[in-house]
Amino acid sequence: MIQLRRTRATLSLALFLFIGLLVFVPSSYRPSAVNHFFTRDTPETERIQEYVGNKLEPYFPKHDWSIHGREDYKHHTEGKLRELAVCIATDTCRENQTTVVIYGFIHSHFHLYNGYMGGEGIWVSSLTKYLEEYGYTILHARDDWHYMWYVYNQIPDMVKAVLAYPGGQYGTFKDYVKTDRKPDGIPAWKVFLYNYFPYHYDSPVGDAWNVHSELGYGKLKPNFTFLPYELDLPQPPAYVPTEERPYRVYILAKFLRYFYHTEKPWYIPAWENTTFFSAAKADLEVEFPGFEFVVGCYDDRKPDAQQAQPMELPDGIRNLGRMGKEEFEEQLKNSRALLGIGWPTLSPSPHQALNLGIPFISPFSLWRHSKIADKTTWAQTQHETLKALDPPFVYHAERGNYTSFIDAIRGAMSTPIPQFRFTYATPQNVKWAIGEWMATDWRSRAEEILERRKAGQEETENGKNLEKFVM
Repeated sequence: MIQLRRTRATLSLALFLFIGLLVFVPSSYRPSAVNHFFTRDTPETERIQEYVGNKLEPYFPKHDWSIHGREDYKHHTEGKLRELAVCIATDTCRENQTTVVIYGFIHSHFHLYNGYMGGEGIWVSSLTKYLEEYGYTILHARDDWHYMWYVYNQIPDMVKAVLAYPGGQYGTFKDYVKTDRKPDGIPAWKVFLYNYFPYHYDSPVGDAWNVHSELGYGKLKPNFTFLPYELDLPQPPAYVPTEERPYRVYILAKFLRYFYHTEKPWYIPAWENTTFFSAAKADLEVEFPGFEFVVGCYDDRKPDAQQAQPMELPDGIRNLGRMGKEEFEEQLKNSRALLGIGWPTLSPSPHQALNLGIPFISPFSLWRHSKIADKTTWAQTQHETLKALDPPFVYHAERGNYTSFIDAIRGAMSTPIPQFRFTYATPQNVKWAIGEWMATDWRSRAEEILERRKAGQEETENGKNLEKFVM
């Protein structure tokens, strides 16, 4: 409560100062056009915002918010709210500046404040880049549902979308969604529930209110909102032609435990028989001089776990050690194949390999009724999206099958491929998808769904949480 009062007081002070500054803004800095709410970027509007911003800076000094725990997201958001107040009060808002997206999922926080560049981090980087290019305002809320609700209620008409996980450390979607009993909640139709992985239908509104970063694979066109992340096609020296690379397979495994069936019963490595690596190395060295397996991994377990269950890298693999993003990319581009061992699933790394002209070997498993020619019947695969591709780009190797394992590697060593990326991952198409998402009239779509639901008509949406909601 103290914190809320303090924030309200801060915003009140900001508004008081804005009004005062308007009186004293020199005539040369005042808008010359007739009153309007949105403007395009011009030297005049930029000059006015810079002038007012400089005048306000002494009243809102920049702190090292890292010493205050995880309050940094509030510092960012409250600064953006002040910028909105400035542009509205001075009639200098840039195009789209008063249309707001609230980030409310923890991986956005990890990326923005800790440099996390896993799959979700790469996606947030791409999304942020293009939202900012369009001129939208992005507010940060970590996974703090109470703060999302608080910020939303200050500027409800400006908020186009809240992008969040259903749950968080500080509250859940259900705690703060608008209902008849909570009229000041966030409307469900403004909340887009995010999951990096496809086919998670958690929204009570409908399919399109579920946002995913990976497309997945299926016979039917996906009905969720797919916002891809941008993929680059590197140029030399970042790209090394196949004939200049050694006969080397890079194993996709950041942690040593990925090679073993550990305490997690749901994770079984694709090549649980670790003798596959030494055997394949011996067999393939004859055909491909200097052939080797390499990996960059380390044991991330706690010391007591390492002592209780020691793990060693399987014979036949050379460990390059723990490495950062740049070193990983350097090692990857000098390899001829990327080998999956079952985990992590749907990683961006196989996409990156294809961008470099490096095929991916993806392990898969079958049910008893599965047909190997029909990938929709497969039990599991390491990269669901890449099921859409076949050799020589992606080799699907059956888990635990040595013949399938070595044949896939042999094919990858023998058949060079050009650089590849899905067309939806080009910068132009990623920007277009984000623009379409932001331009959609989500209110009208939600109203149609709600009317059908109230009338008892056949349900057109998917998911286990569908229900009537309050507009």
